[in-house]
This record gives sequence, C-alpha cells and structure tokens, in this order.
Amino acid sequence: MDLDQLGIVRDRTLTLARRAVITRAIGHLTGTDHATVTAQLADPSLNLHDHLRRDPVQLARLLADGLYAADGRFFGAYKGAQQVLLAAGLPTN
Repeated sequence: MDLDQLGIVRDRTLTLARRAVITRAIGHLTGTDHATVTAQLADPSLNLHDHLRRDPVQLARLLADGLYAADGRFFGAYKGAQQVLLAAGLPTN
C-alpha cells in the first residue's frame, strides 16, 4: 500500500469516527426528554446559537443534514455534535 492509499484509509477512518460522534449526538437529542436536553444545552460555555439551545429537535435535524454532506456542513455537524455530547457529559470522540 503506498502513502496515498494510506491517506485515503486514514481519511475514511476519521470520517467514520466523526459520523459516529454525530450519530450519538442525534440519538441523545432525540432520545432524551426535552427538559433535560434543554437544560444541558443552556450551558453558556457551549458554542451553540441560542435558537438551537432552545430547540433540540431542530439541532438534531441540523446535525442529520450535515451527517453525509461533502462540504463544510459535515465538519460543522461534527463540532456541534461534540458540543452536545460535552453538555451531556458523554464522550466527545
């Protein structure tokens, strides 16, 4: 396997790991009661827009939209998912 192929494998592995993080965050947002998630997202140290803090369902939709995007939305969804998991006290990677 040449170095270019190694880079492709590494990129795929990283992409799959990031998709798993996004999927876990979506599961948390949709599987936990609204009051609990809203309280978790109210933490001012989180890097989330105010309207997303108040609407976990919309945040889950936004993350789902970025899950398979081939542009910056994927990385944005990944970083947003990390914020959700951080707020919940769950592993972020």
